[in-house]
Amino acid sequence: MSLQTHDHEWRLQQHEPIVEDGKAIWLQECGYAEVLSAQHSERHDETFYGYGAECEEENQYVFRAERAERKQDNGDNIEYNYAPFEAIEDAEINGEIKESDPDETFGRVVMEGDEWIVIYKP
Repeated sequence: MSLQTHDHEWRLQQHEPIVEDGKAIWLQECGYAEVLSAQHSERHDETFYGYGAECEEENQYVFRAERAERKQDNGDNIEYNYAPFEAIEDAEINGEIKESDPDETFGRVVMEGDEWIVIYKP
């Protein structure tokens, strides 16, 4: 749709972000579809809708690597108030997502690599 004739109804395209280059990227798509008709079936006790144009707009928002923890054998991780390059590299190449909360204001993503844990925040 070229002209915005509706409020976008953003929904996540996937449940986990794309993590690369020190960023966790959440992809969204608009779920709006124009309703052209509606019919209620008494037999099925359900309403069936006829749809027209659908919005194809996409959006994204980004969390950035905010801090890191270097793992220690004794369990007392060393915390950093920033994310060193080697931490980001370890988490993104060797790691996996341990936690992901897509809230645009208070969410976070936690990546755990072999030697580092990296926390991404909005």
